[in-house]
Amino acid sequence: VGEQSKAISDFTRSLNINPNNIDALDHRASGYMKAGKFDRALEDYRRIFELQPQDQTAYRYNNAAFAACHGLKFDEAMQLYDKALKISPADPNALIGKAQCEVGLKHYEKAIVLCEEIIEKDPNPDEAIVTRGWCYMLLKRYNEALADFNSVIASNPQNAKALFNRGLLSFNRGDLKQSLKDYNAAIAVDPGFTEARVARGWTTINANPQIALSDFRHATNSAQFSKSVEIWTARADLESQLGKKLDAANSYRKTIGLASSYDRKALLALYVKNASVLNDLKQYNDAIYASNEALSIDARNPLALTNRGRANDGLGNSISALADYSAALSFAPTNTDALWYRAQHYKKERNYHSAQKDLEDFLRQRPGDKTAKEMLVAVKSRTTHAGPEVDRRELAAMKKYAAVPFEKLVSSGLQELNSGRTEVAAQMLQEAVRKNPSDVTARRYLCHAFVREDPKAAVAQFDILRSAITLPADDERSYRHALSLAATGSLVESSTIDKALKKVADEPNNGPACYKLATIYAAAGMLSKAAGYCRAGLSGAKNPAETKRFEELYQRLSKQNIEGEHKMDIEG
Repeated sequence: VGEQSKAISDFTRSLNINPNNIDALDHRASGYMKAGKFDRALEDYRRIFELQPQDQTAYRYNNAAFAACHGLKFDEAMQLYDKALKISPADPNALIGKAQCEVGLKHYEKAIVLCEEIIEKDPNPDEAIVTRGWCYMLLKRYNEALADFNSVIASNPQNAKALFNRGLLSFNRGDLKQSLKDYNAAIAVDPGFTEARVARGWTTINANPQIALSDFRHATNSAQFSKSVEIWTARADLESQLGKKLDAANSYRKTIGLASSYDRKALLALYVKNASVLNDLKQYNDAIYASNEALSIDARNPLALTNRGRANDGLGNSISALADYSAALSFAPTNTDALWYRAQHYKKERNYHSAQKDLEDFLRQRPGDKTAKEMLVAVKSRTTHAGPEVDRRELAAMKKYAAVPFEKLVSSGLQELNSGRTEVAAQMLQEAVRKNPSDVTARRYLCHAFVREDPKAAVAQFDILRSAITLPADDERSYRHALSLAATGSLVESSTIDKALKKVADEPNNGPACYKLATIYAAAGMLSKAAGYCRAGLSGAKNPAETKRFEELYQRLSKQNIEGEHKMDIEG
């Protein structure tokens, strides 16, 4: 009645009682064949032949050979077909099976000879003619291939395989219209013809993505393509393109699971796409996780950094978002995604001059973007008239140093920094970084200038650097100083931070160190970082009192996050 899984389960129970029951093995193998589990079927047939070496049942050898072919075990399949032919020398299934094995082994000329032998003897040689035509096509003898397919279709217009193969031939010749016509005809004859559905999916992926998505969904639900990373990726891409974001997120997760042993480049692209879709769904924590996985493969990937920036923006982690966008642009200064989202971030923060510059850079790459043009007009109206005081100061600094060469800005900024004039140094070095976002030296000096002037901005700049290089020891110390200044307004806690970090590096769940770090990061408004240490301390709590202390701190952090008391969060 078509319930293969129940049948297989009953035959398995029978075999648990008597493992040598040949009938049960035979029926279970047949069930596996119908379910598309060819490796399992082949195991059962091997067991039958082991128990009964002189088996005289031709169909068992044919079925076992067919299963071996599906597992690309062509040499074993050839031996099994030979055994079937010893029992029944004119068996058409065994003869055509051998020809198809030769195709699998890329022995196309041998396969053609076998097909011609079958055609001479078999009163209904359609399958042999189609197989011969397939060999001709692989040998690029297209006219002979077309003649074979046409002859079969003329005698049997409902031959789905001949229609499908003729469609592939037309596709190879560049005749997409004819190929689509034949794919549609083959699928009309056999709606479950998975190879035809996949071929039609690739043909219609641009012209008719809805049909392509339907075909790829059908394919991924089949045993043949259920683990195909390529087909799952195409399905997820189409779901995202057609606005089916939740379906796309689930499909990307499935594909990532299948691609875990696949090449890292493909895995990187999947994590990046998944993070983008998760951002669209406002599943920001999951988007950060996916972005981090991508960055663990390629720490300089601008799309992964931009996606993480978007997620941080969505969570209200303003400094983290800006750090990610800026890091992306330090590696790819013309990346339009990073420019666009950083411009929106600046606009939201009322930093209209920076937003204007990013939009202008964006439009140099995409001059026809209507939305960006409209946003630029809106931003310019704010920079021209009543922009905030900080914007006017920034604009004045930009004008003052705009004509100064980059190298001069860096050297003069260092001189001002060494002389203690950190505000002037910061202005010079900011302009230097604007001119050359990927220059590590200018950004390092800017970090040091910011330590006193704007500790939170210093932390953000250090984070950008940390994703690009390994910081020298003095820069790491300055990072601690900036963090403690942001948290307490003094350097008193700097050495404490170093000690606590060293302690948790050696002992991740150390209660006192985790509590110290959680409170310092919370004071600096870096709530997610604080929560991470809080959770680590909670998991390592050694007594009820310590557990209660961490639980109370975690509740306060959650309350702050909901009420928005601290909007500047350095870590997603």
